[in-house]
Amino acid sequence: MTLGDWTVIGAVLISIAVTPLVVMSVGEAWLLHVVRRVNLGDRLYRDVFFGAGPAPVWLAARIVAITRPQALVMRAITVAYLGAAWWVAVRTVVTEGAAQSASATLGIGLIALGGHHVRMPSHYGLWSSLWVLVAAAAVLGAQPLVGGLALAAATAGRYTVGAAAVISLLPSVLVLDGAVAAATTAAGIALGLGALALVMGREGVGDFYRGAVANKSAYLTAGSVTPLEGLNRAVPSRGAPKATWLTSVPTVLGFVVLAAAPAGVIVGFVMGITDPNAPALAGGSLCLVGLSVTYPRCDAPHVAAATGLALPGLWLVAEAAGILDGASPTAAAVLSAALVAGLAGVVSRSRRATLRRDVPRCKGLPVSRHRGVWPDQTDDLRAKTGGTVMVLHDAASFFYLSGSLINPTPYDYPYASTFGPNGQATTIEGITSGRIGAVCRGEMDSNLAPHELLAFVDTMRHVGDTPQGAVFRI
Repeated sequence: MTLGDWTVIGAVLISIAVTPLVVMSVGEAWLLHVVRRVNLGDRLYRDVFFGAGPAPVWLAARIVAITRPQALVMRAITVAYLGAAWWVAVRTVVTEGAAQSASATLGIGLIALGGHHVRMPSHYGLWSSLWVLVAAAAVLGAQPLVGGLALAAATAGRYTVGAAAVISLLPSVLVLDGAVAAATTAAGIALGLGALALVMGREGVGDFYRGAVANKSAYLTAGSVTPLEGLNRAVPSRGAPKATWLTSVPTVLGFVVLAAAPAGVIVGFVMGITDPNAPALAGGSLCLVGLSVTYPRCDAPHVAAATGLALPGLWLVAEAAGILDGASPTAAAVLSAALVAGLAGVVSRSRRATLRRDVPRCKGLPVSRHRGVWPDQTDDLRAKTGGTVMVLHDAASFFYLSGSLINPTPYDYPYASTFGPNGQATTIEGITSGRIGAVCRGEMDSNLAPHELLAFVDTMRHVGDTPQGAVFRI
């Protein structure tokens, strides 16, 4: 077996090991709640907000419908997805010369993506990055149709990442393998996206455009985090526990990698175009796509996902330049050490923190309080609202999920970045018309809070208080 084989197997095994240890995040709860709503009959984008392509939700919804809506099932999907992506990718490499580069690229990329798994074990965050790795392996293995289908799959998740991969990798295929191969790749992209559009139907495509594309402007402004802001958040403060420092190691390494990624883009494309070179072009493309993952939100989860593309991209460019011959074992060792440090921090923090493993729909996984409230501490809220309520709180999706509350709006993650340009006004209209009967106003990050909606809620009639916040009716 090659180095790439062993490192990928190691990444999957580490992912399995870390699955029961990582404290559940609000983002995980949100994705599972979205999947649950879809399985209960809500239509994606029209009835429930989701800011990316439908593929990650559809995949999880089909599996969860057979099992049950449990967070442990979602994490099992992530581990299985890591292994499946590796299996598909290594089989796209058919030429002996390309096998070593592609295999090591996959190995380094998947170990780096393990840092994302430590931060947030969710296949939604990994979906597009993994399929871009498959597409890069297809370029190295001269498999244009597989590459096109992989690019379509990447676009069916985080469509901005998929689009960046198409823009960067398609010209690489043209330079390396000619017009026929480029046309074959384009046909694979069209075939994959065409099949997706047929499954979604005309109404579904329209809902996707209105819900995930047209509303993107709010995310680009309200959800923006600059690289300096992201790095400042990632580096623990002085006096922070050792576990916090260990957990931050993969993220800090990711910021170092991203700082070098622009040079990888320039050097890779210059080398690849002046003297057609597959590793250089593929490496420059991966660096470019990795940078796109962090726009406009350069925070820890996005940086971790980006590192899984930018790091193997830098390695390919350096290999093509002849300055890192035989260095892939060193790169794998450094990455593995960083991942183990992060895992040690996760284990240490999970032992010291006050956690529960019996929270409904999260059983078997460690769950913490959110602003002092457990996710299933919803009896008072249910009594005051009848169980149907819009919750304006940082951990709203957790309360919906574990408390079996019904959200009468599409917004389970009630930040300004998800409402889009008109969502807050539409929600206010729903309240005044009586369609939305009760609103719970809790604590929220002031930078992301929907201030227009909150100002309106403050004018409503206060009917009681709950652990999540004050309850208002029109």
